[in-house]
Amino acid sequence: MKNHVGVFLIAIYILSLSACKTEEKQNNEFLDASAEQFEESLIKFGFNQFIEMSNSEDKNVIISPLSIATALYITINGANNNTLIEMKEVLFLDSIYPSHNALYREFIDGVLLQSENLQTESKVFCDPDKLELDNDFIENCDKYYEAEVQHLNFSSQEALTTINDWVSDVTEERIPEVLENINSDDVMFLINALYFKGDWDNGFPVQATELRDFTLRTDEKIQVNMMSNDTEYKFAINDEYCAVEMPFRDSIFSMTFILPSKEETTKNFINKFNSDSFLKFYLNLNSEMKNERLLFGLPKMELKTKYMLKTTLMNLGMNDAFKSGNADFSNFGKSSGNLFLTKVLHDVFIKIDEQGVEGAAATTVGVGVTSIPPTILLNRPFIFILKHIDSNVPVFIGEISNPLEN
Repeated sequence: MKNHVGVFLIAIYILSLSACKTEEKQNNEFLDASAEQFEESLIKFGFNQFIEMSNSEDKNVIISPLSIATALYITINGANNNTLIEMKEVLFLDSIYPSHNALYREFIDGVLLQSENLQTESKVFCDPDKLELDNDFIENCDKYYEAEVQHLNFSSQEALTTINDWVSDVTEERIPEVLENINSDDVMFLINALYFKGDWDNGFPVQATELRDFTLRTDEKIQVNMMSNDTEYKFAINDEYCAVEMPFRDSIFSMTFILPSKEETTKNFINKFNSDSFLKFYLNLNSEMKNERLLFGLPKMELKTKYMLKTTLMNLGMNDAFKSGNADFSNFGKSSGNLFLTKVLHDVFIKIDEQGVEGAAATTVGVGVTSIPPTILLNRPFIFILKHIDSNVPVFIGEISNPLEN
């Protein structure tokens, strides 16, 4: 694969130690669920998280629902009682847990078998002097997430270096450092790293890229490198929004760009939906599109974002997990104190440029066509969804308010 379109993601879930104890353990009843139920729950969680993030951020919002969910799927295996109930509700796993483990493995194996564009790795770093992990939890990590458990002495500098080096290696040095330090009460780090790299099926000719205006939410105009192409796209244009879908070369993933009408901001457009209505809109979007000639313009971007997801997850209903006195993660194993989540970090790097299939630029400009095609220029804030086509599961969702902002 060429390094043309790259997206790199790391999500980190940190557990800490507090003073009180909990020893009760709950047996979970296995519930049968279908792949379709699992995929729908993943889509709804992703949109819920995206809507909440959009409401809490005034800048670009770029998240990977798949990576966040993966790390939380591992984490929920350690949860119990009301902590478990809240996590199931936030993740839409009420009728799926604990089948989600096997369904996740089946889903991700199918995706990774289809395409080399997506890679995902998980790992658990644990200090054995502070936490003795339960064998069932270790087995679940290995069997369903291929997540190795590595024991480290968190009081040593070597532990910090080991964790940061692992993340850097997985993300090809795009995320060189995720932790500045390890606190004395940190006992375990659950990490998922997701990396995507793919070529456009029909990219943008480099010679067509030019500086053009991009209008910010404040109506201020900035100059961005606008890529453009006059060719056949799958798109929809109506009074409420414009949408364009760009498939990747492997035909397994695609990226959909949504531009609300000039009368509506991206945030107002997003806030019209809840998880159910966004799911309906998202699944119906494909049928609204037609395949015809279009002049399409997309800003060239290379962005980095970093989020603390604790507040948004609590707003969605995952409260007890972050409260030292209420959290019940007794299924993780034996500890001298009560385990709870202290923070959730989400670092994202995204790069989008012109190049796709080799030679695409030579065939993209129509010659001798007398008609003028419809035009969609993403020259003001827009939304994108990078999805796995067969399942509609979003790998990344973004709201770009400023293509130059980092």
